[in-house]
Amino acid sequence: MPLTFVRKRDGRLAAFDERKIAAAIQKAQDAQGEDDPTFASEVAGVVRLTLEDRFASGPAEEPPDIEEIQDLVERALIELGRTQVAKAYILYRERRSQARAALETKAAPPAGAHAVQVQDAQASHPWSKARIVAALVAEAELSRETAERVATTVEARVWQSGLTRISTSLVRELVDNELVNLGLDAALRRQVSFGLPVADLRRAFVAVPPTFDALAHGDAGREAQWSRSLAERVSAQVLRRFALAEVFSQRTLDRHLAGDLHLEGLEAPQRWLTLAAPLDLFQESQAEVSLQADSASIAPAFQALGALADLAASAAGHLVVELSASDFDAAFVQGRSPERARRRGPAASLADLDGWLAAIEGLSRSGAARIDLALSAGVEPQVASVLVSSLARRTHPRASKLHLELAQASHIAREGDAGALGLERLLEEGRVIVHWSAASGREQGAPRFVSGGCWRFSKERGALALGGSVALNLPRLALRAGPWREERFLEALVELARDAAAGLAELARFQTRSAPSRGVARE
Repeated sequence: MPLTFVRKRDGRLAAFDERKIAAAIQKAQDAQGEDDPTFASEVAGVVRLTLEDRFASGPAEEPPDIEEIQDLVERALIELGRTQVAKAYILYRERRSQARAALETKAAPPAGAHAVQVQDAQASHPWSKARIVAALVAEAELSRETAERVATTVEARVWQSGLTRISTSLVRELVDNELVNLGLDAALRRQVSFGLPVADLRRAFVAVPPTFDALAHGDAGREAQWSRSLAERVSAQVLRRFALAEVFSQRTLDRHLAGDLHLEGLEAPQRWLTLAAPLDLFQESQAEVSLQADSASIAPAFQALGALADLAASAAGHLVVELSASDFDAAFVQGRSPERARRRGPAASLADLDGWLAAIEGLSRSGAARIDLALSAGVEPQVASVLVSSLARRTHPRASKLHLELAQASHIAREGDAGALGLERLLEEGRVIVHWSAASGREQGAPRFVSGGCWRFSKERGALALGGSVALNLPRLALRAGPWREERFLEALVELARDAAAGLAELARFQTRSAPSRGVARE
C-alpha cells in the first residue's frame, strides 16, 4: 500500500513527500562535492519502499515519524558505502535540530554543562556531539547507535573536565579511550591518528636557519634548504607511521621491526623508489615547443628539463636519465639536426653540457629527487670522457651520480686525461655506479641494466619504475642457524624471502591505489 502520511515532531500528520528526502540527500552530496544527479532520488526511493513495507502493511497503518525516516536515510547511505555523504547528512540533520531548538523554549542544560570551544587546525567552533557521531560513522564505520553511545560518554567527560577550550586531538584521544573500553579494536584502528607529539615537533627545529648576515653574503640557499628539510623531516615521520600501520600486513611489520628485513622508502610509500627514463623520451615530449621561433636556439636537452622535474617529483629516491649513443650528441646541439650534429663532432655537441648538468643539480637541490645519469655502452669514448670530467666538477651533495658499464670505466681510466682524473674523483666520492653486461647477451635480446631493479630490453621505450626494495638480514639468519647448519639457514632464507616478496606486493598494491602508474612500467 502506498505511503500517504508521516508524523511530524509535534504529532501532526503531514503528506509524505519523497522529494524532500531526495533534497536533503542532495545537500549532503553537495557538501562533499559529489556529482551524481540520480543518486539522491534512488536512495529516496529505497527509503520509501522500506517505509511502505514496514509501516503501511499493518492493520493500523501507523505512519512513520520524521526521526525514523532520517534514521533510515543514514542507514541506507552507510550500507551503500557513501560514508562521507552520511557524515554530511548527520551534520545537516544536527544543524536543523539546533535551528529548531533556537526557536523553542530550551530545557535546563545537563549538570556540569558549559560553553566549550573546539579548536582545530583552521578555526574553532562550538562543541557538537553530532560531529563526533558523524566522524565515527564515516571514519570508524560504526553504527549510528554505537556512535551515539561513544559520543555521549565523551561529551559527559568534557562537561566534567570543566575545560572551556579543547583541541580536536584531545577529543580524538577521548574517543579512542572509549573505543578501547568498549573493545572496538577494528573501529580503533580505523580511527587512529598519525600526528606527531609536540616534543617531536620541537626536536624537528633543532637545525638553526642561517642568520641575516649569512644571507647577505650570498648564503640565501641555506634558508630554503633549511625550511624544506624541516618539512621533509616532519612529513617523513608521519608517513612512516602511516606506512607501518596501514600499508603492510602484521607479519611484514613484525619482520621489519624485529630487524629480520628492512623496508626501504617508508618515508614516502606513495612514491616510487627509483625511476629511469631515456632522455629522448622527453625531447619528443617537447617537440611542439621546439618548433616555436623563440626556442629554436634552445638545445633539446634543456627543453626536457621541465618534464624531467615533473617525473623526478614522483620518485622517493632518484631518477636515472639514460643517455644513448643515438640521441646524446643531438641533445646538446642548439637548433641543429642529428645529421649536422654528427658532422660538427662530439666536442662541439657537448658545448652546453656543463650548463645542463648545473640545471640538473639545481632541480635536485630544489626538492625533487636526485637525478642520476646512465651512459649506454654505445656512446663514444671521447663523449664519455668529457661527460665524466664535467660531472666531476659538480661538488654539491645532491649532484648526479653516474651509471657506467665496466668496459667504459676501464677505457676512461686507461686514457689518463681529464676524464680519468674525473673518474678517480667520482669514485672517491662514491658517485659512480659500475655494472656490466655481456655484449653478446644484448645482441640476443637480453635486458640491459639501467639502475637497481630497472632493466631495459633492446626495443623497450618509456619510463621504468622500481616501487620499493627490501634488505634481508643474512648475518642474523646465519647466527640463528648456527655453524655447519646450511640446510637450516636455507630454509630460513626461503621463508624470509617469501615474507619480503609479500611485503613488496603489499607496497605495490598501495602505490597502485594511491598513485596510478600513468604508463610507467613497474618492476
